[in-house]
Amino acid sequence: MREFLTAFSKLAVTQREALLLAVLEGLPYDVIADRTGVSAGTVKSRISRARAKLEYLLTEGEPTIGQNGTAEANPAVFAELRPDRG
Repeated sequence: MREFLTAFSKLAVTQREALLLAVLEGLPYDVIADRTGVSAGTVKSRISRARAKLEYLLTEGEPTIGQNGTAEANPAVFAELRPDRG
């Protein structure tokens, strides 16, 4: 649990908020979008990137891409975590 909380604290505030609203409160993307003042597409991106970064931080490896295409690794998102790579 400690590892998860440490990893979770490294997410951007906007990513944490979107992930909590979706996972813990079970809100749909459009409701989260209304609540946060961004588009539903932005909410989807924030949640996907948050999940991918959590996976990376918890496994210390490259995030995997699920069969449905979620949690895609964006090299820019992880650049600060991998100083040996650009």
